[in-house]
Amino acid sequence: MSLRKFSPRSTVPMPRESEKNAWDKHSNDVVDVTCPMLATMNSDLQKQYENVASPIEMITSLKAMFREQARTERYRMVKSLVECKLPKDAPGESSCH
Repeated sequence: MSLRKFSPRSTVPMPRESEKNAWDKHSNDVVDVTCPMLATMNSDLQKQYENVASPIEMITSLKAMFREQARTERYRMVKSLVECKLPKDAPGESSCH
């Protein structure tokens, strides 16, 4: 069994001008969206997301992160409500603050 030589010229067609223009527009749009997103973040988030390839990846990651924080906050709030007890001498008032 012999190995054939790979010739990139014969297997990879050159992109058309319209495809090149579409890619350039997409690349510029990514920069136009990513830069303001990074500019509005605090420095820790900027460092975390400065090398992310697309704004969609950034948004997906941020949603997951803040969804988890919201879930944790809801848990803490419900836990504190469950732990509240009414004092025996004041049945209508809560001891929670």
